[in-house]
Amino acid sequence: GSINYRRYRNIIVDDEKIILDGIRKAILKVYPDVEINSFVDANEAIKFVNNNSCDVALLDIQMPEITGLELAQKIKKNVKKEECF
Repeated sequence: GSINYRRYRNIIVDDEKIILDGIRKAILKVYPDVEINSFVDANEAIKFVNNNSCDVALLDIQMPEITGLELAQKIKKNVKKEECF
């Protein structure tokens, strides 16, 4: 069967707003009904994930306050074990 992309909660984190907006626009062009939460500040993304589930995270690797890899580790800590695959 087909995958229902509308049910996925996605986040994009990039400190460069123009890149963030481009990625968001490209995804919405292909999947117009998908939920995308975008952040230029990694700490705001962490706050969001602390209070919401997150299925897919697209992370910039080099950001001023934290690397994308460090952010991925923090996000993973907040994901329930049964949600993490």
